[in-house]
Amino acid sequence: MLLPMKIINVKYLKEYKLEVIFRNGTSKLIDMAFFLKGSLNPIIARFKDKALFKKVFINEGNLVWGEYDIVITGHTVLEEEFWQN
Repeated sequence: MLLPMKIINVKYLKEYKLEVIFRNGTSKLIDMAFFLKGSLNPIIARFKDKALFKKVFINEGNLVWGEYDIVITGHTVLEEEFWQN
């Protein structure tokens, strides 16, 4: 059984970059710019506004924006293919 990679902390760095820290102590830097700028979905695209983007929070080990407009799991954060541009 695959154990969930729970996120315990997230820190806004700059632009659309975040440092994500996991329950097991590992961390990962992610850049959401490609994801946000490439989205045609108006609900996702509104988080190009850095004031909104910075309001990321953690719920049940996942990154969340808005009223669950974007939810990204710990496993997705760790998937290299998701962050390739």
